[in-house]
Amino acid sequence: DGRQVAFYSEVNGTAADLYVINLDGTGLRQLTDTPVAEGYPSWSPDGTHIAFESHTPDGNFDIYVMRADGSAVTRLTDHPMRDVGPSWSPDGTRIVFMSDRDGQFHLYWMAATGGTQEQLTQGASDWFPQFSRDGSTIAFHRWSDVHLLDVASREIRGLTKAPDDGMYPTWSPDGARLAFMSRRGGAPVVFTMKVDGSDQRQL
Repeated sequence: DGRQVAFYSEVNGTAADLYVINLDGTGLRQLTDTPVAEGYPSWSPDGTHIAFESHTPDGNFDIYVMRADGSAVTRLTDHPMRDVGPSWSPDGTRIVFMSDRDGQFHLYWMAATGGTQEQLTQGASDWFPQFSRDGSTIAFHRWSDVHLLDVASREIRGLTKAPDDGMYPTWSPDGARLAFMSRRGGAPVVFTMKVDGSDQRQL
């Protein structure tokens, strides 16, 4: 419902755990407490579950999901390489993530309950996917530039081009713009742009 933020944090040098907090800074609540690191929490569209990445007992990262209160933790992937950065589809039926299971990071997706994982991209290093509001497009960064993946056709279109680079894209609620990070001026700063790559503005 947009009233809470999920995040991960290290306390006193211990492994990162997951927390939620209200937008006014109250109600801090710890969701995980394990000897391994958890990170990159992602709310399900209905607010009932959180997907996240976690170290496994063998020292690897895989994708897990739990209820929003931290209960019923379920492992969704089990691969010897890293599965990280999960994000839900807007209808709650799929989770997209990145994995380096073939040597470098590419995008994969699966049902929100786990099962077969399908590779969506190949050939380049692809990072931190985010579904558009209508579920038709996935924004991500390839190397150091923002790209869009058309889910139906699997066509990929670049929106930024180094040295005017872009990374870590996220959608506006109406799907009309993307916010992203860029180092084009030196230190990392935040920009927005239209979904066709035009009207890039530094914030």
